[in-house]
Formats: sequence, structure tokens, C-alpha cells
Amino acid sequence: MYGYAGKLLFVDLSTGETEVRQLDEALARYFIGGPSLGAKILYDEMPAKTDVFSEDSMVGFIAGPANGSGALMGGRYTVVCKSPVTGGWNDANSGGHFGPQLRQSGYDGVFVKGISKKPVYIFIDDGKVEIRDASHLWGKVTSETEAAIKRELGDNRVGIA
Repeated sequence: MYGYAGKLLFVDLSTGETEVRQLDEALARYFIGGPSLGAKILYDEMPAKTDVFSEDSMVGFIAGPANGSGALMGGRYTVVCKSPVTGGWNDANSGGHFGPQLRQSGYDGVFVKGISKKPVYIFIDDGKVEIRDASHLWGKVTSETEAAIKRELGDNRVGIA
């Protein structure tokens, strides 16, 4: 599949389990890019009428097929979820390094559900996934959190969303 890594990551914060699934080629063809692919996956994965704050609610981070290609506007990624305001569909997109870095990590998308008993963050490095303790980051503003994670990992090139 040109333009895709071919894998999706599903993380359940309630159980601490992760699952890697192959991206179906037909799904990638019919639902091109972040918003449409994300909508389809959330529709299939979340039970009908799921409360936005329940353990069954999901948020997804999806890199579009142009990520990492050098194409104009090809560095964007989409975040998809159920809206806490309307209870319906919600998506947002952003640029920067995270989209291409998500693709370079080996995944086209990461979908997170569940509720962790403690603060955690998801670390992905070359396809390997860890759910790491983030208690030491609790209460920090975004810029402080990002700087602390980069110091912890010893790498300023790390992508954070």
C-alpha cells in the first residue's frame, strides 16, 4: 500500500494492553486520510451511544497518506474523537513533526481508549510500544511536560502530541 505504513495501534489504558492490527487495503482506499479513516474506525470500534467520558470512548491520532513524503501540507495529522460538547463527531488537525514521526514509528494511526488509574503516556519507538508512568509530569503545563519528556528520553527530536 503506497503512502501507508500498513499498521494501526490500539491502546487500552484500563487494561494496559496494546494491539497492533494490519490496515486493511480496502479500508485505506475507501477512507483516505485522517478524518475519514478515523471516523470509520471509531464507528466500528465504539459501541453506539457511548458516553464521551466512558472507558469505551476512543481518541485516535491518524497520519494521512502524504505524511513523510515531502508533499506540500503532507505533514498533517488528525485527532478524532466523540465531541464532549455535542456528543457527535469531532476532529481536529495539526501540522508539525508529529504526523511524519508517527508514520516513521511504523503506524498509520494510534487509537486510545480506557481510563488509567494513574497518569501515563504512550511511548512509541520504532514500532515498540510502552505505556509509561507520567506521575512526575502531573500538573505541568504543556511546554514543561514536553521539555521533561525530551530530557527523560535524551532526545529533542521526539514527537509529542
